[in-house]
Amino acid sequence: MNIGILGGTFNPIHYGHLFIAQYILDFMDLDKILFIPSGNPPHKNGVIDKNHRLNMTVLAISDNERFEIDEFEVQKGNYSYAYDTLNYLNEKYYNDKLYYIIGQDAMIDFDKWHRYQEVGTMVDFIVVTRGEILTQKLKDLYADVNMIFIDTPVIEISSTDIRNRILNKKSIRYFLSEKVEKYICENNLYEVNKMTLEERIKEDLKKILDEKRYRHTLGVVKSAQELCELYGEDSQKATLAALLHDVAKQLKKDEVQQKIEKYDIKLDEVEKETNQLKHAKIGRYIAEFEYGIKDEDILNAIDYHTTGRANMSKLEMIICLADYIDDTRTFDMVDEIRRLSKLNLEYALYYAINGTLINLAQDNKQIHKNTIECRNFLLEKCKDCINTL
Repeated sequence: MNIGILGGTFNPIHYGHLFIAQYILDFMDLDKILFIPSGNPPHKNGVIDKNHRLNMTVLAISDNERFEIDEFEVQKGNYSYAYDTLNYLNEKYYNDKLYYIIGQDAMIDFDKWHRYQEVGTMVDFIVVTRGEILTQKLKDLYADVNMIFIDTPVIEISSTDIRNRILNKKSIRYFLSEKVEKYICENNLYEVNKMTLEERIKEDLKKILDEKRYRHTLGVVKSAQELCELYGEDSQKATLAALLHDVAKQLKKDEVQQKIEKYDIKLDEVEKETNQLKHAKIGRYIAEFEYGIKDEDILNAIDYHTTGRANMSKLEMIICLADYIDDTRTFDMVDEIRRLSKLNLEYALYYAINGTLINLAQDNKQIHKNTIECRNFLLEKCKDCINTL
């Protein structure tokens, strides 16, 4: 037989997992797909009890006779490593051909797996891809691994998004099977800590930002909330954008590159040469794909908080300005910007951006075109009040 292996935390299993499994089953003409829920994954925190994840997986695949469950990793008492699982499967299915199904993002980090060089010889890999850039990179990185690349239709569902929706009391209907949804509700899964998305982000930020950067972030949240009250903007949206505006600020150089490759982030020439600008773009993708935030206004506010741009929304302007005026800032112009921020949103940001442009020019640094366009956009918006405030 030709057998596909689909392992994962399945925390929870959703229609995206099932779609990929069925697509590859048909595309590769496999006889069956083995679903293997992980027991104790070594690289993931916050995963619910393995027996709940096993039960949900059993429910999700129960109506497909070519989908089967294997409890090997759930029954193990220690960490779930692919090396151990593949040894077990190769022994159990010694007359069959096995294919390990994996997403391109996970395959990028293959060299971090336990005994990965041996794992690379134990099975053929079916890599689910989303474009040629990462495909070529994977071929270059792991030339000795037998990989089959399959472009599948994109199903924008993630377990992270489902968990966030549950935390924020939103419907998960049509994200996963009715049986799994019912099981989650009956067992009160993902609500044990009653932690909101905002609380979870704060807990994560404490771990990845130093004390000074974390205090700055909370200062930006406070300033953004005050500006929202002054100018009639959604405070909840501003809070999320402010919390995440510097989420990528203190990533190490190799981590920055990993995020750029993982999310296939497009950088222009100035962004490639300016480390200061990369964190905003990466932050946008972390907000979307790691915290399940889909609101374009929030994502844009994170993305453009450093450069600004023409035609900024009110939320974008508030986050950009709040980043200038929070209580931890001490540069020469900050008191005047704070004064102006209480009088006119556009002019306060214009004044701040003008100062940035002057400093960049004096230091002979590159200026992003978005910042110039932002300055001109704001000038047009507030030209009648420049001499009156």
